[in-house]
Amino acid sequence: MVSDGGYNIYLADLENYINTDKISFLTHDVTIIEWDNHKEKLKHHKERKLLNPKSRVESINSSAEILPSNFNTTLHLEYQTQQIDILLENAKVLSTPEGITNESHKRIKQRQAPFHKKLDSASDWEIIGSLGHYCYMYGIYEVYFISKNFNDFGNPNDGFKTIHPDIQERFHKLKFKYYINYSDFFKEIKVEYRYEVNSYNLPQNEIFTHKVSVKKNAFESILYLFKDLYKELSFVPIHILMKYYPFSKSKDTNGRFRIFSLYNVHDDLLKFVEMFEIHDSSNIILKETEFEYFENKKELEFVLNKLTHNLIYSIRDERDGSLKSLYYTEYNKCECARCSYKRLDFLKIFNTLKEDVKDIHGKLLNAYINYKIGNFSVAADLYFEISKLSLQQEYYIFYFISQCNLKRIYSFLNSSYYNKDKNIRVLDEIKNIDINEELARLKPLTDYNLLMYISNESFFNLAFQKISKLVSDILEHYFSQLKGGWASNKYVWELIEEYTKLDSFINENFIVYDKYFNFEDLFDLVLKGLLSSHAIKEDQGAKLNQFDDYWIEKIIFYARKESLIKYYQDYKLRSIKYSNSEKVENGFIVKARLFLGNEKGNLELEGSKNRNSYFTDFYSRLFENIITLAALLDLNEDNLNIFSENLLNFFSKNKSLNTKFYSSTKVFIALKGKSINENTLNRFVDIFLKEVRDNRLDQSFFKYLFNSFRQTDPLRIDYSKFNFILKTALIHPQGEYFFSNDSLLSLYRKSSIKRQEIIKKNIINKLNSDFNFDLFIFFTIYDVIPLDVDKVIELFTSTEFKSERHGFKSIFNGVVEYQDYNLDKLLNLYFRFKFKLNEDIISKIKSLNLYYEWLIDVNNFNYDLFRPEWIVNYNSEYYFREMGSSDLLIKKLFKYVSGNDDPLIKEVLLKIMYFSGKF
Repeated sequence: MVSDGGYNIYLADLENYINTDKISFLTHDVTIIEWDNHKEKLKHHKERKLLNPKSRVESINSSAEILPSNFNTTLHLEYQTQQIDILLENAKVLSTPEGITNESHKRIKQRQAPFHKKLDSASDWEIIGSLGHYCYMYGIYEVYFISKNFNDFGNPNDGFKTIHPDIQERFHKLKFKYYINYSDFFKEIKVEYRYEVNSYNLPQNEIFTHKVSVKKNAFESILYLFKDLYKELSFVPIHILMKYYPFSKSKDTNGRFRIFSLYNVHDDLLKFVEMFEIHDSSNIILKETEFEYFENKKELEFVLNKLTHNLIYSIRDERDGSLKSLYYTEYNKCECARCSYKRLDFLKIFNTLKEDVKDIHGKLLNAYINYKIGNFSVAADLYFEISKLSLQQEYYIFYFISQCNLKRIYSFLNSSYYNKDKNIRVLDEIKNIDINEELARLKPLTDYNLLMYISNESFFNLAFQKISKLVSDILEHYFSQLKGGWASNKYVWELIEEYTKLDSFINENFIVYDKYFNFEDLFDLVLKGLLSSHAIKEDQGAKLNQFDDYWIEKIIFYARKESLIKYYQDYKLRSIKYSNSEKVENGFIVKARLFLGNEKGNLELEGSKNRNSYFTDFYSRLFENIITLAALLDLNEDNLNIFSENLLNFFSKNKSLNTKFYSSTKVFIALKGKSINENTLNRFVDIFLKEVRDNRLDQSFFKYLFNSFRQTDPLRIDYSKFNFILKTALIHPQGEYFFSNDSLLSLYRKSSIKRQEIIKKNIINKLNSDFNFDLFIFFTIYDVIPLDVDKVIELFTSTEFKSERHGFKSIFNGVVEYQDYNLDKLLNLYFRFKFKLNEDIISKIKSLNLYYEWLIDVNNFNYDLFRPEWIVNYNSEYYFREMGSSDLLIKKLFKYVSGNDDPLIKEVLLKIMYFSGKF
């Protein structure tokens, strides 16, 4: 890249792409060594070449890769060499992992690239192998690889235009783009970034400077910033706001923002705050001497509203360390599409979106809500319309947001799942949008730094980095306090601040982003941090004490149900403490009532009018999260029963629901059923018995429903329903639908003595007429039917047990399992009732394998042959009680866990100690 004809334009491009984070520059220490060894020789060679006038003219005239320069034989070569030195110094320099080095022997033997032509290609393999290894480790899947050495790296089958198949096969997850000439790489990448260099040569708009923000006083400056300079933004990024007066003391000293408070601000801002007091967040009390300062109190309300909306809740007075409150909010119930969306009032949303809106802000809001509910093609049409109007009216930020939103919505419109074939026209129009060209055009017209912040997604990338670190810190605190540690910190509040800044920026400014998977991953991380903090002990110096309506709303819209349940269980929470908002319509119960009050079919019909297949999945996800939250929140009994009634009404109005609706409801019933009143529970039974006939319910659903009835009050369902449950349960496994054995057991336990006898009689009759192994074992172990020792002995004798089996686990780990599930169930009966087994049966069991030889005689086994993982094979209190009878086993296990960090073995050892009474 050292051009002898002038300064190489591609060096300028490379430097620009790296500095603007468009590409990451990777090299290898082998390359560094080669460059250091040869750069002086290369430079001298080019200098000698240029001493020949003929060569000099040819070089200058033929070069198509150079920027014009005043030709100097030494200086331009020296400058380019230094440029490359700096680029290499700042590059990520890879070293060769030991595994890659070792792999070269195999590749040489099999003559795989880069050893397919010659054997002395070790350095080439180190470079490409280290690159592939690094990309795999850090999740980088698109790689631009440039090398003149096409014989070693190129694919001979296509004229060396792509990477060699041997290399592509080795790193099959990577998408290689191979270039022999670096100029080809830059020409291709310039198609995407062709306006980037030019944009740097254009002057920025001087309006967006500290100097221009200085007005007569702090109040007028803040009014100017929100009402004029950034009138198009509902939320101004904090880091941008901090560079202006009065949030900074000077143009060279920005203010600081931490945990919703300002620090290091101009003294004029402190004087402004001293002119009033805010009572109850909504009542402004002006000091008598300051009435003349504000010509219009509405403007003061506007400023305070904007500051609060921008997450600035207080200011630190450095003189005495006190915090001056700025938190001000006016309560006005709003019926716009966004507020209806937040309330989950979808019928209201669909009706509002049908209204014709004239102003740009209203159109932008409607486009954004259409995107939110999956009307992507409608949103795209609106964004094109907004783009045109914004340019006409000089709303350049609105224009740029619309252009970026169109580019980001492209992936949804281009999916077959969302009717790609019907979006061809819109897709073609979006392809013509060049964001880098727009950046160059708009640079002199508006805040270029803001546009870059939007286009390069710094708003997300910076937040993700900070949030990842904060969640790691919170988890470290959580695990430390489990071991007796103590700490006082603000990690969870810093986490809340980082997320709310991101959330406010994208949602308040209508920026399309929150339906991308990486945003979902980020929220998953945030949820993990919040729940782990919530689980920290009360005596610690930092924890999240409760979840307010803001977080309930975010969990409903963004959480993965599986993650919500997983983290709840991982951090051993008993409930999530919930702080209800004073604004009634923001409360969880009201949101749930509005959501469950909708008829799903009507909503899907509205969605289908816009070819919206996305809405059905989105709606199901919201339902799952709402029901799961109802199960996990510490709702009082009144609210819980209100919610249950709304849920019942939803199921009574909506038919043919998918299984997700029932699985979430099962979680709710399992965790909250005992707090639901009996009449409501009986209505649940009535409704869901109908669903059994349609075979959409999980087999164990009724287990949790029946268990919810109070033990002292026998289950009251009419005989026809009772008989239906009993008969269908015993049809298993031949019937088309059935109740699980667990469900029938729950019905038995909650029934009157008379009905218990009916259940018992029917089970015995079923076994006599059509014996079922699982039915017999299950209801014997739970004392529903009496133990039939002769039948058990017969089963031990007649059943053919297997010494090994290739089960589900062996598919993945290749390890043969040594369990026979039928034998395990019979042994569970044996350990439960302790009847006598004859020697033939015991010998039969021992002969299967070492595991059963140990299990049938834990007190006389040779423990030199024992494997600790055996104790986890069957999770039964009777197994654990039997294991606990062996002091030698207990001693062996304690010795094992003292030297091995095996949480599963430790957990089972505790169960053994508990069930055998050895605590």
